Amino acid sequence: MKLTIKNVFRKARRALLTAAAMLSVASASAQTTVQTTFKVCPLNVDGLPQKFAGINLNPDGPGSEGTQKIAQYIVKSGIDVLGLSEDFNYNGDLKVGLDGQYQMGTWRGRIALNNEGNVDLMKLRFPTDGLQFLVKNGYSFDAESWAPWNQNYGHFSDGADELITKGYRYYRVNFGQNIVVEFYIMHMDAETSDADNKARASQWKQLRDAIIANNSGLPKIVMGDTNSRYTRDDILNLFTNPIVADGNYTVSDVWVEKCKGGLYPELGSEALVVPEADRTKSSAYVANEIVDKVLYLNPTHGGMQLTPNSIVFDADNYLKADGTLLGDHVPVVVEFRAEGTTYAPATSDSFWRGETWVGNDQAVYLYNVGSHYFVSNDFAPVVTNITQAPIWHIYGGDQFTISNEDGYRLQMGQFKQQQGVVSGTGATTFNNHEPGITAGSHRIGLKDFGTFLDTRTHFFTVATEKGKKIYTAAETKDVYNDWLLISEEQKQAYLTYVGLYNKALSLLGTREDLDAPLSSVLQDTQNSNYSRSADDIKKLQDMITEYERLNVKITDAKFATTCLPWNGIVPAGVKVFTATKYDDKATPCSVILKSYEGDVLPQGVGVVLFSETPGTYTFTRTDAEAAAPADNILSGTYKRIAGGNLDFENHNYMLLGNKTAGVGFYRLAEDSYIPAYRAYILRDKTAASLMAKVVFSDATGVAQVEMPTNAKATGVYGIAGDKRSKMVRGINIVRMSDGSVRKLLVK
Repeated sequence: MKLTIKNVFRKARRALLTAAAMLSVASASAQTTVQTTFKVCPLNVDGLPQKFAGINLNPDGPGSEGTQKIAQYIVKSGIDVLGLSEDFNYNGDLKVGLDGQYQMGTWRGRIALNNEGNVDLMKLRFPTDGLQFLVKNGYSFDAESWAPWNQNYGHFSDGADELITKGYRYYRVNFGQNIVVEFYIMHMDAETSDADNKARASQWKQLRDAIIANNSGLPKIVMGDTNSRYTRDDILNLFTNPIVADGNYTVSDVWVEKCKGGLYPELGSEALVVPEADRTKSSAYVANEIVDKVLYLNPTHGGMQLTPNSIVFDADNYLKADGTLLGDHVPVVVEFRAEGTTYAPATSDSFWRGETWVGNDQAVYLYNVGSHYFVSNDFAPVVTNITQAPIWHIYGGDQFTISNEDGYRLQMGQFKQQQGVVSGTGATTFNNHEPGITAGSHRIGLKDFGTFLDTRTHFFTVATEKGKKIYTAAETKDVYNDWLLISEEQKQAYLTYVGLYNKALSLLGTREDLDAPLSSVLQDTQNSNYSRSADDIKKLQDMITEYERLNVKITDAKFATTCLPWNGIVPAGVKVFTATKYDDKATPCSVILKSYEGDVLPQGVGVVLFSETPGTYTFTRTDAEAAAPADNILSGTYKRIAGGNLDFENHNYMLLGNKTAGVGFYRLAEDSYIPAYRAYILRDKTAASLMAKVVFSDATGVAQVEMPTNAKATGVYGIAGDKRSKMVRGINIVRMSDGSVRKLLVK
């Protein structure tokens, strides 16, 4: 039975780029509409060893020569990003065939026994995951992370999944123009026993939870050998629907969208299998389902969006000379169009402003305008990030030296070995400083350059020689000998600005009531510089503060509900309750509330609020942790849910209100919606009444809410359920406006 592989993953942190990275990477303006296309492909390269420990393990596999041909296919196809699985023992051949055209992620090794004596076969587990990530040269990727699956099944049978350290990986690819897409690649549990299906279900849940936690606002692509079929695995309820319900992303399967008209195969129906005789024909895969899948997720708040232009099951071009497939899986090639709005802070190059030359122990960072390098403790220019550059001191007035506290000095002389940064002694005493071409810049020069016969002034500069950057002396005046003197205050201002900008950007989409003003602030601060940085920093900080505060109004009825978009501190004067039971047997129906004693309310938890003093109360975001309360039947949302997205056909949605029958949970009208930051109760259509009274289950210090006594009859029925126009002699069943049902005897 063929061995298969699974992949593991840890999610990357939520911010788009760290402040340090932004210091060294040029970026687009804060809001720019951009577009590009790229091709992706999940591909199982069938890289199990043909022989292992003297056993024919995978004799029909591609082996060394076949793997090189697979790599040559990849290069010829022009696919931009690939998620490979089963890249085990022929990784070297893969590299040979790729011919340096692709960047590669981490390779975690081959399947091989060590030479440390006897091996306990029952504990045998190879440390490789078999996954590989390929990105075509010209694009960049980062943030690689990996995590093992929480559950596998089968050691020497059922796919032998437990022999490999399977899991999933995460990457972030920059396609230029600040178009960044997140990728999840994986190889899931094989085979179809109940235990295999259960393990695979666990893996879909694990991947789902990681994606929900990584609400970065970036589009995502999930692809790999899932060993799953919609007809067999409940992918929709395990993965797709929970992510959509979370509200931050849509989820689509490219094959379902492009080949099946958006209709998913029915769970439990007959599998849609490609006939064995047609496996070398691309057209045979369009109507049939295979386990190699490409799903994509778009952020619901806008920003960059993905659209699949095409999907090709490229069997026709994946053939050996004898007409058989190169491997046991066909390439699934999807072309995506990425289009939308990107945001990014001002680059450091546009932020810096040159300080006035003072000398006399003036402390500055030295920044070369033409090359964008800082002078550092290196003999050639290498530092573009101010956080890695040292402070330099300009000693003297008309004549001056430049050195730093690490013992390095600037030197400029007649010979090449005298140019640049030196340690110890040997600093040049410069005798010329004049304004440069760039506003606010300075030139650092020396007259009488090495000999009394040469009275021209030469300037300390950065030049390129044989493809390498060097320090040298130049007579020509250009931007490469323009130096900005950057103060520590400028550096700190930029670090603060970039940090706040990226933090504000990470919040976009989490507060729909504030997203429009935040977008305006991001645009307004996109071209920040040192002169205006104080105002821009305040705008960003004020916006972040708004996002981290939520005002909730408790009405004169003394009650409200809420659901916070983050962990929040419970304000003084407010008592918090969860709902533990919906009592259908009570007359009228009742919702049983239980006091929540924590000082911190967890994110996404629906609760009831009570205060003896009605008014507006402010919940403030906190990093303190809080566990979600158990047995809480309240649901919550911090996004407005339109009525068209509610399943009124099968469910009632009960919202807290103070209406004719008093304080309680009332059924939501079908032409209405659930507001943002509110809690509600979801009930089966056949079980929920029109209204449920609020009842407290513990000693809360809150007076129990009583039903008013002026409820009116809304319908009269006989004992057999027949409707009557009025009460008659005998027993009458009366439905009241408060939702209760009473038996009344008329004599």
